[in-house]
Amino acid sequence: MSEYEKLGHMSIAQPKPNEASFYFPHHGVLKEESVSTKLRVVFDGSASSTSGFSLNDLQMVGPTIQPDLISILLRFRKGLYAISADIEKMYRQVLINPEQRQLQMILWRPDPTESIKQYNLNTVTYGTSSASFLAIRSLIQIGMENEISNPDIAKIIKNDFYVDDLLTSTDDLEKAKYLCNTLPKILATGCFALRKWISNEPEVLSGIKLSDKHPNVLNVGSNENIKTLGLMWSGKTDSLTFKISHSQQRKVTKRIILSETAQIFDPLGLLGACTISAKIVLQDLWREKLDWDESVSNALFERWSRFREQLPILNNLRVPRHAICKNPKRIEMHGFCKCLWSMYLHTFYRS
Repeated sequence: MSEYEKLGHMSIAQPKPNEASFYFPHHGVLKEESVSTKLRVVFDGSASSTSGFSLNDLQMVGPTIQPDLISILLRFRKGLYAISADIEKMYRQVLINPEQRQLQMILWRPDPTESIKQYNLNTVTYGTSSASFLAIRSLIQIGMENEISNPDIAKIIKNDFYVDDLLTSTDDLEKAKYLCNTLPKILATGCFALRKWISNEPEVLSGIKLSDKHPNVLNVGSNENIKTLGLMWSGKTDSLTFKISHSQQRKVTKRIILSETAQIFDPLGLLGACTISAKIVLQDLWREKLDWDESVSNALFERWSRFREQLPILNNLRVPRHAICKNPKRIEMHGFCKCLWSMYLHTFYRS
């Protein structure tokens, strides 16, 4: 919170009695595995006020204006040289209209011995319904403003960011180096700073400061507030891997099975041959017509337990990130499909 005040992301409020206002509840969240910020502050825009409504109830969310993650990842796997980076404190680089900051107020004191003070949050706040749209729209605006002067960089800004994560690739080494040298300068015009750079080719990052480089593993599509059994990319080996842990077995219910199945983050379907087992269990759960928190039958319990115990084996899986061979003369795609009583199967192979 002190950092918020130091950076000008919040300031002492001067509330006006006749103006609508909203106060955010807030608390800290400790994330031990985070490389940059282990303790983060979380603001609750969904908490109801005395009116019975929350700020999020009254906000327009805004449309989805970035490409979907699958499209971004497919392009990321296309080029020989892969590049990733992260926009530092993306949401907090976008200022809110001063006339609306009374809708983003908090109560805080830096020390228990001091009086509680009222603050305005001056920037887009993570936890509000419109936050993603406002931050992403600001990023895309930079791309639009550079379409004539630098069309290649503009295209990357508009198409190769997933919220604050850059995921792009190219077959041209010089183009990759140009991107790493030019993109930070262009984004800096909008107060966006890139950090945590990763590439499978060290020469690509030759112009990047050591302090701005990241350890060579990226958690793809991660959310700081959501635990996923994640898809990882190692720049050192240029391979996609999975980080899956075996949790302690609890009472097994339909709610728990659905929750744990949804946590397996596999946007490209690389684990489809494995996760289909969990989906078939879900089909059978619905046939049994169980309540959400009712224990499953012994047969389903055994099937789910075997599946869950074997999941960590997937940590040994290594999938090459680069999906296209170098300088191909001809590429052939071969597709196969099969229909079974419980599923449809289809797969494609490149040659």
